[in-house]
Amino acid sequence: MAVFSVILLLALSVVLSTSDESEPEIVLVQAYTNGANFTVQLQLYMYKNERVSEIYDRLTQTYKKDFYCLTYKGFYLHSAYALGDFKLSGSVRMKIEEDEAKCVTKLGPKAYFRVLSMTTTKPSTPPANIDTSPNRRFVKIVLWTAGGTISVVVILSCLYYIKVSIRAKEIKSEFKSVKESAN
Repeated sequence: MAVFSVILLLALSVVLSTSDESEPEIVLVQAYTNGANFTVQLQLYMYKNERVSEIYDRLTQTYKKDFYCLTYKGFYLHSAYALGDFKLSGSVRMKIEEDEAKCVTKLGPKAYFRVLSMTTTKPSTPPANIDTSPNRRFVKIVLWTAGGTISVVVILSCLYYIKVSIRAKEIKSEFKSVKESAN
């Protein structure tokens, strides 16, 4: 048994070590804008583990102009995350926004996938009321626990009331029968 577990651990370590040595996947990012007096079309080859902020750096180095944000499918992606966090692969077409109104809510990967799953059409701006705080899950758990506890207590009290009312009727009928037998 010990020999089998040692062989299993060695095989697992070989698999894990070979998976780390693989080349990171390359993503073709096509950034574009059709502004009133400024047009940009840029193709960048980037690794999936590179951050979105590096696209901004390359754009400002190339065009010497500041941009508000990059949007993908109409959503403003947070620049602190990598392209792989948003599961972007292959050829990706991103729009450079020059309008500050479209760059309101930065979406992290979790919020991006949540909003993307809720939409069926391609929106121009994401909803502005997305709460990405980690405390939201804790509040949901507390509320579900409190609601479940209150529901169980209400059901048990209803059952107890029914049981007590049935027993009260039995006691009344027994009392009447004892009274009649005494007369």
